[in-house]
Amino acid sequence: MPMRQPTRTRRPVPPPNRPAEVTVGPNPANHVAPTSPPGTGARYAGIDLAWSARNVSGIAVVDGAGRLLDSGAVTSDDDVAAWLAPHAGHLAVVALDAPLVVANATGSRPVERELTRAFRHVDAGTYPSNRANPLFDPPRALTLAQRFGWRPTAQRPQPAPLEPTGPGSLERSRGTGTDAPAPTTDPGLAVAVETYPHPAMVALFGLDRVIPYKPRPSRTLADRLVALDTLMTHLEAVAALALPGHDRWTALREAHARATRAVDLKRLEDELDGIFCAHVAWLWGTGSTALVAWGDDVEGFIVAPPGPVAPGSLDSPPEPAAPPGRPT
Repeated sequence: MPMRQPTRTRRPVPPPNRPAEVTVGPNPANHVAPTSPPGTGARYAGIDLAWSARNVSGIAVVDGAGRLLDSGAVTSDDDVAAWLAPHAGHLAVVALDAPLVVANATGSRPVERELTRAFRHVDAGTYPSNRANPLFDPPRALTLAQRFGWRPTAQRPQPAPLEPTGPGSLERSRGTGTDAPAPTTDPGLAVAVETYPHPAMVALFGLDRVIPYKPRPSRTLADRLVALDTLMTHLEAVAALALPGHDRWTALREAHARATRAVDLKRLEDELDGIFCAHVAWLWGTGSTALVAWGDDVEGFIVAPPGPVAPGSLDSPPEPAAPPGRPT
């Protein structure tokens, strides 16, 4: 099946005001509060969280309509706190690309085995997580959730009202039936969920394979630059994110054009993953039926699509039933 090329014809929603200085990679400027307040609506954060606080993580926040507010790079847990400070009190869902609930002493979690069986044929299998690995005893994602009061749960929060959007919004994909997931017991508490971008990208972008932008021995820098351009083009086609014309997105496009080293690509991919995770957080928090929770709160869960889907519209993802036995 050939890879579907997303359209660029959608008209983006004008982005909010932003600080003038934007850089790629860890930079104190990325941790300073925006010059314009983030507003009073719900916010959804995504973190491509490094397993160790010594390594760089990509981070992003979108508003209640799914539009990118800001993205950047952080390192320590204190960096995460400083970067998210302008949005404190407004976060509804935080989606982390990192193990969140790890109860098993050895081997892999049941949810990892399930997802690997479902997505292995599109090269989107998972990595095993267990408490024998010091990085997961406890997991950094869980430590952050406890620090900030985020509630790790596979139950969806009560969907916040969507802010107005233009034509082509993902509002049409929201679950509105009687089988919609139950809200959390405390809708005012931010929910933390684990996600895994690769299978989500395959399903939501209508691909037949993962986009090969991650480093592998067989992939050259030129190969990865092409793949990163493909990923950025797909992200630009997500109307809700409103990326074209956004200052930060323009900076990322320029960084891609200048990239000549592996470290340049690593910083770029981290931030792009953070943006995608924020989009997943928004989809989850606003009730999109394009996502389900695999696993459970006890042994670990991952928010991802029910399975690979045929190419279709980004704005109207299919509404498959949840796989039997898996909570949504």
